Amino acid sequence: MKLQLLALLPICVLAATADFYIAPGGNDRWSGTLAEPNAAATDGPFASIARAQAAVRALRKSSPDRALTVMLRGGTYYLPLSPTSPGTLSFTQDDSGAATAPVTWRNYPDETPSSTEASRWEKAEWD
Repeated sequence: MKLQLLALLPICVLAATADFYIAPGGNDRWSGTLAEPNAAATDGPFASIARAQAAVRALRKSSPDRALTVMLRGGTYYLPLSPTSPGTLSFTQDDSGAATAPVTWRNYPDETPSSTEASRWEKAEWD
């Protein structure tokens, strides 16, 4: 009997859905609407938090009553290297939406993003 009951339970697969995604390996020229780059590497997540912020602000202007979610993939975001807004990141009320249409900024499930004002050091060969 248990086996029959279990077979009747629906199987739910929760996907990490968001309006915009950001990933250290992303590209600020992409749409930001995919959690990872597509097979052709022509679209995928944004590279910078600042680019996602600009996309959220633009979408809120055209759809102010729409709730939005932005997910940050795991890794380190180097603010000085941001192609959209190097070294600066300021959030205002515009970035949180409204009570009836909030903007949620969160990590991608089971991943830990971090940001830093430090520059990334590349491996160098010394003579």
